[in-house]
Amino acid sequence: MINSVDVTCVPAVTMALVKDVMACAPSGVLWLASLLLLSAWTHACPHPCKCAGTTVDCSELDLGTIPDDIPRNTTELFLCGNKLTSIPSGGFSGLANLTVLYLDRNQITNEGLPRNAFQGLRSLKELHLTSNSLTAVPLGQLKAVRRELVFLDLSENSILQIPTGAFSSLRRLRELKLRKTGLQQVLPESFSGMDR
Repeated sequence: MINSVDVTCVPAVTMALVKDVMACAPSGVLWLASLLLLSAWTHACPHPCKCAGTTVDCSELDLGTIPDDIPRNTTELFLCGNKLTSIPSGGFSGLANLTVLYLDRNQITNEGLPRNAFQGLRSLKELHLTSNSLTAVPLGQLKAVRRELVFLDLSENSILQIPTGAFSSLRRLRELKLRKTGLQQVLPESFSGMDR
């Protein structure tokens, strides 16, 4: 019979549940404790970020890479004001529930965004890439998020032109921000294929 379980990461409410189960059904205690520990581990907040519910805030931490252990249930991820220059291929894979991604005020370049940088983000509705080092609209990379994306902010990047049909695959896009980009000319064909 198990008399104690190391559950230092489990909140007090969960500890009370474990104690109740241990008193009632000792044979299932190990299974329940393992399940609870796995659940706590799966939703752990990556160090040194801050988490609240399904929001993970890793802003202003001088990060040079994306944390590896972002919980899979994350819906909002803040990586603003760091030192990111690139996003690795599949860097957000496993975050299928992510709806909002803030990558503002980093140093991300077009070369640092491989075609599958946003692969697996099938629920992404908002993408914030303000104040990076982009010199062109990341066309190939945006195709991975084309199904749900409704908001895209590319402001304060050095984007001088927008190719014809650049946003045609983003059928649900409703808001596009291009403030302070240095755009010299915007042709109507740049937005061909868009519903609105």
